[in-house]
Amino acid sequence: MTTTIRTTFAGLILAVAACGGGGTATVRDAGKRVDGGQSEGRRPAPDGSTQDVPPPPGAEELLLPHPGGEPWKATDIGTFGARAVFKLNTAPLDVQSVFVTSTATGTDKADGASFLYRPLRGDGQVMAMPRLLPVMRDVIDNRGGVMVRESLAPDAAMIFVAAGGDGAAGNIIYRKSKGAAAVTFPTKEETPSRLTAVRSGQWFRVRRAGSRFFVYAGGRGVLTNEDAPVIATLDLTLADPAAEMLYGVAASAVDPKAPFPCEFAGVQVDNLGVDPAWSLAGPVDVGTSLGAAVVSGGKLVLTSWGMPWTADPNFHRESFTFVGVTGTGDLSMAVRLDSIDGRAPDARVGLMYRQSDILAANFGRSAIGASISVSPKAGLQHHARTSGGMDIAYSARATNADIKPPVWLRLDKATVPVPQSPIGGRQTAITTYFSPPDANGRPTTWTRLAESVIGPANAAIGIFATSASSMSLTTAALGDLTIGKPVAPSPDGGAP
Repeated sequence: MTTTIRTTFAGLILAVAACGGGGTATVRDAGKRVDGGQSEGRRPAPDGSTQDVPPPPGAEELLLPHPGGEPWKATDIGTFGARAVFKLNTAPLDVQSVFVTSTATGTDKADGASFLYRPLRGDGQVMAMPRLLPVMRDVIDNRGGVMVRESLAPDAAMIFVAAGGDGAAGNIIYRKSKGAAAVTFPTKEETPSRLTAVRSGQWFRVRRAGSRFFVYAGGRGVLTNEDAPVIATLDLTLADPAAEMLYGVAASAVDPKAPFPCEFAGVQVDNLGVDPAWSLAGPVDVGTSLGAAVVSGGKLVLTSWGMPWTADPNFHRESFTFVGVTGTGDLSMAVRLDSIDGRAPDARVGLMYRQSDILAANFGRSAIGASISVSPKAGLQHHARTSGGMDIAYSARATNADIKPPVWLRLDKATVPVPQSPIGGRQTAITTYFSPPDANGRPTTWTRLAESVIGPANAAIGIFATSASSMSLTTAALGDLTIGKPVAPSPDGGAP
């Protein structure tokens, strides 16, 4: 049996400024960039014209515009004709999609693909929703979906959960070990020959546990639930189980002359399960994509895209990546923000209380909540929305522009009596604090920033990040997360 994996890589949610028409970032099309610049794929000929030539060694890897941390990467795998095209689109106020088109070709023992991925060490997972576009939907063997690979080698062990080009159903393609033949199931000879759960508009998720991989497909809320039904369990033979694996999204076209465009929503990657100190749910991308929560060396590297929070003064919706916990009781969360890249000056990273369920299909972009965060441009800020609705701004209630990383951030949620309530009413007080770290990285003196009083409700508390820019990602490094019960700072301001 021959399984051809050729790729039109398409669609992740990255942000470009766009109202209506969408925007583009650096893309390659047979070596040309749509922004008019010259890429590695085209070189001046002796007569001054431009011609297609093979890329130089190492040029097949393209880093998306991202200044630090562990970047998302995009690359062609195997043999290809024209270079992959990466196009980033946004709808008004939303980070909408990335399209990647490839003419890479392959065989059952040598993949040809364009692949957008993030390396992770140890157990991890990737999730995304492919939205197949109308072009060539009738070609069933065109595919787009989630991919996990042992390496970028064309014959690497891999899993590809892929919707079919007609949008109706798809298959799982996997190579058990390096050099083995790729296997597609169900096969064309089986009845049914395709998986109805693996289709356009469904969420795909692949989760690793050692050398075993679990495949899920379904609605967004189902896939964030650890009890979600598993549609396939696959064992891979890995050359080095301790080495990084590559998690991302890919697409394939059967005809290199007719690339198959595919769009992906909500691409997320994490390995939060590798360290009990970072036992948080998520990541959840709220109005954005490319959220990644990567734990390494005891620290959390959190990456996010995101639109400006106040892009439309009459239409208030936040976009951010979130990891956290859900609960109804009193809780205090503190974390040390060690760094935040400055490529997006309005980016912000911090702690957030949100009246939404982190496992819900809709986390709530205009929900009631409060947060403490640091921005390269604005410094330390406390934001709040005490009543919900897109007509209510998530406004800054307090600012200290002099505070920059490294800094400890703390958010306390406590249920308190409503003053002078004749019926003993209760409400939620969200109080935020900050502290400089000592020589050992521990908090020294807690300073109260602000307090917001909000009605009681089930809520999520956690860490969030947003670039607040359609043109770049932001990445932050955080350490020493602590979760407990609220304790008021001592009278002298020392750590509680």
